Amino acid sequence: MYALALYRQILSSSRLEGNTYTRLDTEKLLAQGEEPTGRDPRDTQMILNHKKAIELMVDGASVIRFNRYTLLNLHAALAENLLDDANDEGKLRQREVGITGTTFIPLSIPQKICCCRRPMRSLTPSSRRSSRWSTFPTCSRSLT
Repeated sequence: MYALALYRQILSSSRLEGNTYTRLDTEKLLAQGEEPTGRDPRDTQMILNHKKAIELMVDGASVIRFNRYTLLNLHAALAENLLDDANDEGKLRQREVGITGTTFIPLSIPQKICCCRRPMRSLTPSSRRSSRWSTFPTCSRSLT
């Protein structure tokens, strides 16, 4: 039951980003590691990234906090190998972005996005030793 709910969540989130996977494609990839033929490799990466981000939250549920550190780590997990510039993974964007086919305008400057100002804390002792989880920049300005 948990796996089915996980697959549905991953598929729904990925479809919001334009992913072309079906429910069956998603289940086969996540349960059996089978990649469907004829799909964009970025779609496969996106599905795997969503799984990784959910696992990060579930595995760290007892210690994870809603703060800047967590948000940037989730962004890094979700964006891995999907952005034009890999250096943008796990960072607040520095430029405006648009979403095709909608009138929604995302926040465009880091000062508006940077709302979690608690000190950064490691999720687990092992993640403290990993530079990937400990090198994110902090906000240069507060929102007060």
